[in-house]
Amino acid sequence: MVYLCTKCRNLKVEIGTILALVSRKSFRLILADFKDRQSFIHGNREVFHTDEKMYICLNKQNLFLSLTANEMDDVIDLFEVSNHMLAVEEIIREEL
Repeated sequence: MVYLCTKCRNLKVEIGTILALVSRKSFRLILADFKDRQSFIHGNREVFHTDEKMYICLNKQNLFLSLTANEMDDVIDLFEVSNHMLAVEEIIREEL
């Protein structure tokens, strides 16, 4: 789930049991990173099986997502739709 906080204008991003509050810029950087990982995973299907969990480091230290390749695809789909909705929201705010 991804939703915009009406008070701080940051995004609340929920994946499984993890909830993070991130800026729009950070959200877009995360989406770009996830898409790069997705491309690598799809290009190396002989190594990444669709039902096998992989660990995706989120903070370069000790915070990981545990997702299958299919779950990763679902997260990216959610993020892409959310990113489009953010763009619409930004256009509407500029118009007002």
